[in-house]
Amino acid sequence: MTLKERLLHEVEQAPDALLKEVLNFLLFTKTKQEQEQRSAHNNAAAQVEPRVGDTDNESSIWENFSR
Repeated sequence: MTLKERLLHEVEQAPDALLKEVLNFLLFTKTKQEQEQRSAHNNAAAQVEPRVGDTDNESSIWENFSR
């Protein structure tokens, strides 16, 4: 029996009050994981993409810009 099958079996036997708690926990956990993944992705992107003012060449770029 797979994990999903075992979980479905337990859900079928559980009272509604317990199912409500289990559902709330599942939704909370999914939301937390999504937030952690977004945070990790944003941190990785920030390390890869230079920000304005992070490069030494920025001033030379503007010096070559015609007024």
